[in-house]
Amino acid sequence: MESSAEFEGYTVEAMGDYYVEPDKKTGELSKPFMATATAEEVRELERLTDAVWARVRAGAWDTSAFERSQLYEQAREQQEGCRNKNEKAAVMQQAYEQWLVETAPGC
Repeated sequence: MESSAEFEGYTVEAMGDYYVEPDKKTGELSKPFMATATAEEVRELERLTDAVWARVRAGAWDTSAFERSQLYEQAREQQEGCRNKNEKAAVMQQAYEQWLVETAPGC
């Protein structure tokens, strides 16, 4: 965002997640989820965005090799110590994102 021509000179200081679809039960809009990010978290997101964009440009849609990777196996082992599905999903998501960055075409 900061490196785009449209927003040159701006600095991202916070992030928000807005949902415009109303709650199915109440019909009310959700309150925005706001978060701040460290410089390292921003760099990680930039690396992931670059890796995904490289896959899009290369048409590299098949990511099934992840399930045969060492990162996948390590994540499966780490999941054994997790207490619930959300923790397990977070472990696998982190491994998948790391794999995407490490295996991005042209990187």
